[in-house]
Amino acid sequence: MVSPDLTGSTGSTGPSGYPRWIHEGSCLRQVSERLHVGGMGAFERIACAAWIDLAEDEIRATAPALANRRDRLAMRLAPEHRLRVQVEDGRILPPWVFDRSLALVTSTRGPVLVSCAVGISRSASVAYALLRALDGLSHDEAYGRVEFEGWPRKSGSPLTSARAWVEGRQ
Repeated sequence: MVSPDLTGSTGSTGPSGYPRWIHEGSCLRQVSERLHVGGMGAFERIACAAWIDLAEDEIRATAPALANRRDRLAMRLAPEHRLRVQVEDGRILPPWVFDRSLALVTSTRGPVLVSCAVGISRSASVAYALLRALDGLSHDEAYGRVEFEGWPRKSGSPLTSARAWVEGRQ
């Protein structure tokens, strides 16, 4: 499990009201040779060949300046190397999100960033499913790589839908 340095972060928030360490990408972590998981600021800390962005509208509404920087990064990537969708946090992720994420990762060479607003639930759940599908990891192995400060919750909706997608493929 990877943890951010939260020293002095209490009460320190970024432009969206999320803790500043989220904006600064402190929850960015590498979970496999090619997969990286992070929050809204992670895209500024890694040069990625492809990007799965699961919180586009949410970030646009809460942090417009950050959304504009994210748009500029997205435009540097070819359309086939980016997947940008709005998936509400805490909800079941539709199977097509996992299908399209898997297709993007398998068709791309180089590092792939999976991000959402915070980097600990939606993005970690998609990365969990990708680790299981691509690397053949067990539930516990994949969960151990994506877990961040106890998230995603082992029985939470995004992770539950990731597990269902993986089990449906077997």
